[in-house]
Amino acid sequence: MAEGEACARRAVEIAPEQDAFIDTLAVLLYRQDDVAGGIELARKCVRMRPSYPHYLHQLGRWQEEQKKK
Repeated sequence: MAEGEACARRAVEIAPEQDAFIDTLAVLLYRQDDVAGGIELARKCVRMRPSYPHYLHQLGRWQEEQKKK
């Protein structure tokens, strides 16, 4: 996952307007227990594309998971 994170970070650096790259990095961070970083980037994706259901669903699911902890 570390290699994937490095690639995703580089992609975001090259194309910061690409919400899909930000989403990929958010997932990698969240799965590596950087919950705050993942959620922050998920929120950014929602701000960038507020009508895209995947981002809304993912953010909501992650926030619910954190409430249960």
